[in-house]
Amino acid sequence: MTTRTIVFDLDGTLVDTAPDLIDSLNVLFAREGLTPIAIDQGRVLIGGGVKRLIERGLSLQGRIFKPADIDDLFRDYVAYYAEHIADRSRAFPGVESALDTLARRGDRFAVCTNKLAWLSVRLLDALGLSPRFAAICGQDTWWATRGRTSWRPVRPAFRLSPSTSATPKYRWPHSSPTGSSAISTPSRGWFAS
Repeated sequence: MTTRTIVFDLDGTLVDTAPDLIDSLNVLFAREGLTPIAIDQGRVLIGGGVKRLIERGLSLQGRIFKPADIDDLFRDYVAYYAEHIADRSRAFPGVESALDTLARRGDRFAVCTNKLAWLSVRLLDALGLSPRFAAICGQDTWWATRGRTSWRPVRPAFRLSPSTSATPKYRWPHSSPTGSSAISTPSRGWFAS
């Protein structure tokens, strides 16, 4: 049997982190005298990192801050979020059983996310999931100049699999014709064989 390495995104794929992400944004907004954002309204703001979340939240309220102010808000956000990273975040239903099924088949797992790596490890540790992953990589691991349109950032994770060739086969998020496999694994992941 060929060992595959399956590389997953984290937020919104393995773990529903929206409640803690939005709660952290609302703590920041309360400090700035801004209106809190409801969780359902906040979910659509998530994606592309915390700075984008902050900018989108401010825009939703008709506010625009200077880049230096966004940097300050970012630092404060990360400090608060780090202490409340798993207050309400949970693995999506079926994730753990899907990982168990894939592990029994001999597959290995990694996480590649635009969340900071140390926050990713903290989150997965708090949820008891980190031992399942051979690597947990974030934007501070190698992401500084590359976006998700390049597969190069995930290549080191592919090398975790002893059977991975020099040119791995991979599938980007949402490229599966069905959106998920027959065993109900999360639909967003990179697969190397």
